[in-house]
Order: sequence, then structure tokens, then C-alpha cells
Amino acid sequence: MYKERLITGSLGLFLLFVGSSCSRDVRLAGHDIPENVQVKTVTHFGQVLDESATPKQVAFVLLRALKEDFLAATPKDRAAALHIEFDVCAPDAIVSRLPGILTRDELLYRVVHLWSPTIGQYVGDIGSSLEPMETRLIQRGLRQMAGADDGVMECKILINLDDPNGDPNAAVVLVLSMVQENKHWRVDRLEFAPTVRSLDKLTASKTTTK
Repeated sequence: MYKERLITGSLGLFLLFVGSSCSRDVRLAGHDIPENVQVKTVTHFGQVLDESATPKQVAFVLLRALKEDFLAATPKDRAAALHIEFDVCAPDAIVSRLPGILTRDELLYRVVHLWSPTIGQYVGDIGSSLEPMETRLIQRGLRQMAGADDGVMECKILINLDDPNGDPNAAVVLVLSMVQENKHWRVDRLEFAPTVRSLDKLTASKTTTK
């Protein structure tokens, strides 16, 4: 089902539409592709995302930006939301695992601009302020990032997202993979947990397998 597919799975779809050269993809003509995205301190939705910002703060900013992106009434509104999404993504981590068919900017755009439509069904369950959302954001797996310099960490942020029609069987657990780039927490990728639809069940599963 659409709502269950991995965000990163969309890579396979777009690779079907690109050529084998390193020249600019003509299918991206007219798209506002950010150039040379770098991780730096930014402020969005009242959150200062500097080196001291937590993974939960960054995750909240991305989720709210995705909501505003999906619900945008005008291209200008969507462009503003996309700008925030690029500000909180982990560009080096994202691009490092993709084939070098396109330019760095195009590769990053191809991934990030698909995040919002992929979770679009659930944006109604994303709050507008950090305080009520923070208790719903569950951090897991804080550890040293494999292959990275000492002190560079990674973790996951999990959140339950309910089906807008109230169907408990259509709820999902969204997993945000977080990494540190330039000493700032940023979002590497999004995916839906493949076998559970609630964090309660996920916690219970982990408890019984210990």
C-alpha cells in the first residue's frame, strides 16, 4: 500500500526516469532546486536549531514543514516549506548513498521533495507547536555513527501517526533517522515501520524479545 512504502524506496522510481549522463536532468526544468545545501544553524517555528538543539526539536521542525508543504495553497507557500525541509535535512548523508547519475543538488532535491507527499495522508495528526508534540516523539538507538569521526552520533525518532478516518488498522509508526552533520542534528531519511502500527505494540515487542 502507498502509505506503507518506505520513503527511501522512491529512489528506485525516479531512477527509472533519469539518463546515464551527468548532465542536468531536463525533467527538473522549472523546479526551484536549492544549490549547495549545507548544514548550519537555522531558526524555524520558534526552534533555534544550533549545535545544542535536540533530535526531537529537529524532527518537529521537519514534520511541521512537511505538513505546511502538503497543505500549501500556493507554489510560494510550498517553496517556503521546502526551504525549511532542506534546512533540516542531512545533505551529505543523503547524497552519499545515492548513485552519482545526477548532480549533488539534483539528487538531494529528488529525495527531499518527495517526503511531504509520501506522508501526506497523515499530516492532520502533526501538531503546530513543539510542546504537545514532544511527548509523542520517542528517541531510540542513540549511538556512535558507523564510519564517522569519534563523537558523531546517530539515533532514530519515532512517532505514531493516526489515520484521518480513524481506522486503527491504518495508523502508522513513522521513523526519522537522525544523524549529526557539522555538529548539528539533521534528518537523513524517513520510513514507516514495516510491521507495527503503534508505538505501544513496538515497545511490547521489544520487551518480550529481551
